[in-house]
Amino acid sequence: MSSHELSSFQRNRKPYEERKIEQLLKNGKEICSNFCPPPNIYPTMIPPAPNLTDYIDEYEEGAELSSSNKSDQQRKKDYEAEVRVYRALERLESDIMVFHSLKYTHGDYTLFVGDHQVLTGKRKGNKCALKDKDPEGECDFMAVGLDYVAVIEVKNVAVEDSVAEDEKKRQCEALAGTFKKSDGQRVRAINLVKGILGEKCNSVRILQFSAYPNLSAVYGTEFPMDEDLLSTVIFKEDLRRINEFWKTRVLSEQSSAQNPTTESSSLVSSVSSLLSSVQPYVPSEQGILFGLQTVSLAL
Repeated sequence: MSSHELSSFQRNRKPYEERKIEQLLKNGKEICSNFCPPPNIYPTMIPPAPNLTDYIDEYEEGAELSSSNKSDQQRKKDYEAEVRVYRALERLESDIMVFHSLKYTHGDYTLFVGDHQVLTGKRKGNKCALKDKDPEGECDFMAVGLDYVAVIEVKNVAVEDSVAEDEKKRQCEALAGTFKKSDGQRVRAINLVKGILGEKCNSVRILQFSAYPNLSAVYGTEFPMDEDLLSTVIFKEDLRRINEFWKTRVLSEQSSAQNPTTESSSLVSSVSSLLSSVQPYVPSEQGILFGLQTVSLAL
């Protein structure tokens, strides 16, 4: 591993942090080398299949459900929405890496971002006081291309045409709230990517989107936002035509260097390795366990 490769991640860090990052890169590269297919025209999905047990509905239709059961049922429906996005992204005709349900600990996050404030909730604005092994956050999808990283948060929201007008109006009003709620999640994931890239951040484009797999584009006017911000919303029609969407909203947004440089390609490769290694909610040094998890899911 070259000193140039490590320099982007290790500026102004203590020796033990440098050693930890070096181990992360080593683990991540081993994962990518052993469990990711060679380059082709389709994405490398990590994990290679959704966890089906997370969204199979275990409850009979019309059954009396406790509050706990209802919460569990809603969680499964939310995960089903993520699976719809997963199935769309795996159809992309693009040689990229797509991380689904990318989890990272407070220790992982702090290593690259440093001391930071809480972004949401009652403690918003206060210094984050989690322990290193505590979960810091999760990104629904992160797509890593040759010269870009795209962060995608999924929202399971729908506007039903069959309901009364008052209820439909309430559903429409809730749309803006769901978009705002996902903002903290997107910002946290983007901060992680920027922290990994360090001063080389300008060499890679960082994009963000909110996906609504159950919402039609006809309700786009219900989002009180300007056209530029609305262009970051992925509707269910966009998922059906995902390659067209990707070419228009992602690939066409070229950076100042129209052709990705060797430096940016190397940086993105290292980002992929690091993201592979920080995936599980376990100490980062055990990131290699994620490789075994991907294999077990693929069998």
